[in-house]
Amino acid sequence: MFLTSRSSKNSSVWRKPIAIALGVHFAFCAPNAYSLTPELTEEEQKIEVLTNEILHKEIDLERYYLHYRKIGTATPKFRRLRYFLLQVASTSSTLASNVILTDVAKRGLKGKVTDVGRGDGEIEDSGGRGTDNTTGEVRAGLILALVGSIVGPGSSLIELCSNGYTAMKNLKERNNPASALKNVVGRIKEIDALLEQRKKLIDEHPRLRALAINKAEHIVLQAFRDWCISEFVEIYAEAKSSQAGANVFYALDVAQGSCASAGNILALDSLHPGRDRLAGPAANISIVSDGINVVNAPLSYYIGKRMNGYWAKRVRQKLSDRLLAGEPEAKKAMAQLNTVVAAADDGALGVSGAIQGRVAAYLMWSQRCHAIAQKQEVELRHRSKVAAQGRLMGPLLGGAGLAQDILSATTFYGVGDNDRRGASLNYAGAITSLSGNVASLGYTNANFVGEILHRKKLRAQGLLPEQLLEERFRMLNQIDKLIGDRDITDVQLR
Repeated sequence: MFLTSRSSKNSSVWRKPIAIALGVHFAFCAPNAYSLTPELTEEEQKIEVLTNEILHKEIDLERYYLHYRKIGTATPKFRRLRYFLLQVASTSSTLASNVILTDVAKRGLKGKVTDVGRGDGEIEDSGGRGTDNTTGEVRAGLILALVGSIVGPGSSLIELCSNGYTAMKNLKERNNPASALKNVVGRIKEIDALLEQRKKLIDEHPRLRALAINKAEHIVLQAFRDWCISEFVEIYAEAKSSQAGANVFYALDVAQGSCASAGNILALDSLHPGRDRLAGPAANISIVSDGINVVNAPLSYYIGKRMNGYWAKRVRQKLSDRLLAGEPEAKKAMAQLNTVVAAADDGALGVSGAIQGRVAAYLMWSQRCHAIAQKQEVELRHRSKVAAQGRLMGPLLGGAGLAQDILSATTFYGVGDNDRRGASLNYAGAITSLSGNVASLGYTNANFVGEILHRKKLRAQGLLPEQLLEERFRMLNQIDKLIGDRDITDVQLR
């Protein structure tokens, strides 16, 4: 009796905690442990598998063309520094030449009329004017000008060869534009084939329990496919056009340097006795050189812009026979899917597989891409500003040299025996060219320092192009994890 009473008392003591534990268990665990999850039909399982496979392939497509962008738009190591140093050396040499020739022309205005073309010997005083023999000084100035005309365009020749080497290397490693386009075309065909299978399953089974969700998600998959194509077209066209524009700039710079060197060599030859007739042709060749310099920056920009439109149009025709949708259509399709999912009953959601994970993936994909695109605007605006400055400064600086060449040609062909007028024209041309080279040297240094400070600021904010690309790669890896069913370490970029 005593034992029975004690047992009952112990039972009453534990009854309440057990009841609470069971209540908590059924309240929080029952939905997962005891609810009946609808069994997927064979068609529903196929749609689920196809959906995940399509989405993974679209992620792989974006990952691939971002990898191509990283390689296709990469700047060779030390390019900025070596180009800057050689340009400064060239401009400094030309500036030193301007100083010497300006001094010679200035002395001509003071009655010491410049007399060149008669060798380095003493010249007899003619008419009591006190003529100086300045041949040695002019020769020194022209030699410095020749050095500048070789070093500056030589830096462009180095970069042109560097671009050629990089293009050959990318071709060998199948990172060239043609290989990238072929790769993307193959990936698009695979995605389109899977989309067609999925659509066929949906059309052949109109009584699917999650039909509305399946149809809405199909539109999203199609829209994200088009969005990827649209972005690849921009990347491909940018890579091709930027390469074309840069190569045109470097080639024209080499051409103008060749003309400038030829002009300087002729001018040096004209200093020898009886060869002064070559001064005119030297000025004419220099006019061609500086004329190229005037149009170089605007022309290379124009060609790059035209090539961008050309390649974008060509790639669109290659990848698709219809107008590509892009980001706005993808966001519209995603909003419609959210509406359908929110209105769906538990049964439809139960047979939709990992629809909620995929909706989260779509949302992350859309929002992160938009956010990163906004961050890229900082660098795009900076590039646009620098390009606009180059298109303005190029003609101005080239125009200063062109003015000197025209005045030199006028002195030779139009002045005749009027030494005073010739000295005035030479002095005006020398001052103009000197001013242009001072401005060029200042602009080159300011541009280089400004670029360093700009990149330092972007790096601190995580806004460098390479940093934003890495952010995109991390985002794609996170989306892969949200969807599941794969190991992202096995992703292949080729």
